[in-house]
Amino acid sequence: MMVLMYEFALREKDVTIKVCYPGQASTNTTRSVTPKMLPRAMRWMFPIFKLMVRDDGGKSAAKAARSSLYLASSPEVEGVTGKYFDTSYKEAAWLPAVMDAAFRQKIWQTVEKITLKNQ
Repeated sequence: MMVLMYEFALREKDVTIKVCYPGQASTNTTRSVTPKMLPRAMRWMFPIFKLMVRDDGGKSAAKAARSSLYLASSPEVEGVTGKYFDTSYKEAAWLPAVMDAAFRQKIWQTVEKITLKNQ
């Protein structure tokens, strides 16, 4: 997703695109994950995952939403595009895969093929 958003920001000049890592959140979706949904190699970690996403009355989800809300509404980042932000609303470095132009192009072309095939 990060690769696509970065590439989209490079291609589209009429829209501002920012990506953020919201942090861990306990939501109905994360709490409904079952071991079978995880890749086999990761299933041993399921008990740890369940501890991390136990119901907290929405506190972690509200906290996780703050970075998205800030980036969508703050005048401080108005017009900023193609940037990645951490949970503290600070600009952070993109992952190396995002910065690999050949990899981005491959992912972009794959998504285009899938999209066109399903129209």
